[in-house]
Amino acid sequence: MLNVLSTARHFVAVVGFLRRRRHGGCFLSKPFCTRVEEQGKLIVSETEDDTRLDRFLRRRIGRLPQSLLEKYIRRGVVKIDGQVVKKAGERVRSSSVVYIPRQLESLEETTGDDNVESSRLHQGDGAMMMDRKKTTLSTQVTNRVQSWVLYKDNNLLVINKPPNLACQGGSGLKDTHLGTLLPALSLDNEEPPKLVHRLDKEVSGTLLLARNAFAAKRVALLFQQRQIAKVYWALVIGNPLPTQGEIRKAVDEKAAVTRYRVVKKLHSVASWLELEPITGRKRQLRIHCAQVLHCPIFGDEKHPPLDEATQGKYRGLSHLLMQRDKPIYLHAHSISFPTNIEENSEPKRWKTIVAPLPFHMENAWNILGFSQNNAY
Repeated sequence: MLNVLSTARHFVAVVGFLRRRRHGGCFLSKPFCTRVEEQGKLIVSETEDDTRLDRFLRRRIGRLPQSLLEKYIRRGVVKIDGQVVKKAGERVRSSSVVYIPRQLESLEETTGDDNVESSRLHQGDGAMMMDRKKTTLSTQVTNRVQSWVLYKDNNLLVINKPPNLACQGGSGLKDTHLGTLLPALSLDNEEPPKLVHRLDKEVSGTLLLARNAFAAKRVALLFQQRQIAKVYWALVIGNPLPTQGEIRKAVDEKAAVTRYRVVKKLHSVASWLELEPITGRKRQLRIHCAQVLHCPIFGDEKHPPLDEATQGKYRGLSHLLMQRDKPIYLHAHSISFPTNIEENSEPKRWKTIVAPLPFHMENAWNILGFSQNNAY
């Protein structure tokens, strides 16, 4: 009996030693240690002034899943000028010192099957292969991604994001996401463009990218000042009443405003909606259509029809369109923005970029007899 107890105590001691060694000598079960001597320093440059903390870290450290980065910021392992910061949206200032655990510096994004040689990127019925080793993209993938470009200048880039492509990696995401494809959009720049806003994974259409750090800061400010306008097209179940108006309903306890207009009706079964989000809450349009207009977006499995009548219309429309894979019928149709983004640059030169409908929506428009000229 004594021998068994002795062996058990020895085992516990060894496990404790290995855990302490793994976590840099700290008696913690969490993957990162917050001791000052375990931390590295990152100094914020002038071009990085007023950048979000999470974006700053992603640029400096490399490819990290956004969900993982936010998780450890919330744990308080990151400091700015010696003060613990727990918000990913905290702004860093020029000459500030950001302290991070040294373990974080060596992390790389592991979601998305990075340990395999290739993965599939789907766009409608097509697919393409991508070499994931060191994010080197094949010529085929590079050409396909570059074909998405709708507009380019020295500071800005607009692409037509295909459906079923996430903008960033996250927990549980094992497919290719846009972040891994950005090197293909460097074009004549040395660095890849930066995400300044997002579209849901299932949603296609216009996506504005910043081609340098200066543009990223300016575009973020333009979004805050609501000087960038986005228009979406959607196919919804039923007919919204009134046929145009403004929706004001909080999303995740934050104010959310959407303007809408019925472009065309298919009897009482479905409607083609033009949607303009004034605010940019997550899944705002999908929530407003389902919960306020009581006309859920066709194919939105996160906000399906609840009442029996709407479910019947949904089944009828599915049969009419012969849809099996159930893509969402929501598309970022256009985006309008000033091209002279320099501070105090007047008058503003405005540009509106339009993205063509994805295949499944173009096919539906043809079947339902919707003419895109009706929108103008």
